[in-house]
Amino acid sequence: MPGPYLIGIDGGTQSTKVVVVDADGRVVAEGREPLRPTSRPRHGVVFHPDDDLWDSLAAASRRALQRFDGDPGEIAAVGLCTIRC
Repeated sequence: MPGPYLIGIDGGTQSTKVVVVDADGRVVAEGREPLRPTSRPRHGVVFHPDDDLWDSLAAASRRALQRFDGDPGEIAAVGLCTIRC
């Protein structure tokens, strides 16, 4: 099915999920990458190791786009939702 397509990114607490959906809202490809364990030196403080947030986003995006059979030029928008502070 031709585009347009939309990409949704969910930056969760345990993983990053990326989905590609068509104009009717059907998921046509997806990718997921778990996050590495965090350190919590004191109450209210959480550290992600190195570039883990960025690395997980890049890996999940690559995985989703590898599974995407459509034309990448027809991806019209990207939305990001994160619960991270």
